[in-house]
Amino acid sequence: MSRSLNMVQVCFTEAWGGLEMSARDYTRYFLERGHQSFCLCKSGSKLHEMLKKDGLPLQAVDFFSRYSPLAIMKIRKFLQQKQINIAHLHTPRDLWMITPASVGLSGLKIFATSRMLFTRTQKLDPVHRLVYSKLDYLINTTEVSQKHMQNNLPLSPDRHIVIPNPVDLARFRPELHDRKVYRKEWGAGDKTLLLGIVGRIDPTKGQKETITALPAILARYPDLKLVIIGEITVGHKEDFLQELKDLAKNLRVEQNIIWAGFKSDVPAVLRALDIFIMPSYQESFGKVLIEAMAMGIPVISTNKGGPPEILSQGECGLLVPPRESAPVAEAVLKYLDSASLRLAMIEKGRRKVEDCYSLTSVLERLEKLYYKTLDQPPA
Repeated sequence: MSRSLNMVQVCFTEAWGGLEMSARDYTRYFLERGHQSFCLCKSGSKLHEMLKKDGLPLQAVDFFSRYSPLAIMKIRKFLQQKQINIAHLHTPRDLWMITPASVGLSGLKIFATSRMLFTRTQKLDPVHRLVYSKLDYLINTTEVSQKHMQNNLPLSPDRHIVIPNPVDLARFRPELHDRKVYRKEWGAGDKTLLLGIVGRIDPTKGQKETITALPAILARYPDLKLVIIGEITVGHKEDFLQELKDLAKNLRVEQNIIWAGFKSDVPAVLRALDIFIMPSYQESFGKVLIEAMAMGIPVISTNKGGPPEILSQGECGLLVPPRESAPVAEAVLKYLDSASLRLAMIEKGRRKVEDCYSLTSVLERLEKLYYKTLDQPPA
């Protein structure tokens, strides 16, 4: 390894999902690789709570607005005291605080990973040009998201780069996890088929369409249950869970749905499933998709955003259009009707993860980018 870096992972959101988990995990990953690694988060957030629980180095900042001068001053003081030379933001939104905090800190290089697709709003006005002026590289997780960002952000094309989200293949290995643990908790017998969704409960995540697809699936495979793993994000569509439960009752499939709630041990949860589905209306990436592939589960995803790229346009998993229930039922039945198809997709999926998304290769690519940027002369 080259010289040690003083770095901070930055994430000021209050939710708890893939974005926040990545900020926590990267803090840990780079500590394990011998760097000084911190995480900047919002005081009282779920990320703050999880960082403390895991004993990871952190700096929590209290603020009511991203334009808070006091918070920006506190961030600047932290960057100076810890002599931070790499700041990796897990959403470009946090540039509104990091850009002003970094003015005059010539040794600091700033990176931001974008996990969203801008499809309606261009951010090319003078204010956004100023906010993005300190950003050295925007990291996109897929080529399709990079194209969106190049069209909508005030950055030159050479300051965009594609580095995907990683999966830790040391943890996500089927043989390490007992398939029966969660199946027993959920009351699933040996012959019960489990179709699973992992993610926050939200209208854009496709839970509604998947529930609507159940009657057609159950007509041929009555011993199947849908496991919905996740919970409502506080303050976001809090009545949607009840809407889903009412839908299940109206369709008379409530006995075939397991509301599993939030689970932190994702590998063990995935190990219990027979088929994984990510029916989101649009995902820039969808890390749980590659985690399911790593765990040897046949996967289904929608054909919008990053998943078609991850699934090699359908070679490593089945693709369905978003917002529709009939194609979901057809894809599930296609898997259930063909053991050879399931096995082929499992093999191709695991190989794709090993070739493209392993944790070691992704971290090495990030470190190479960090060192390259630090060694570049000032513009």
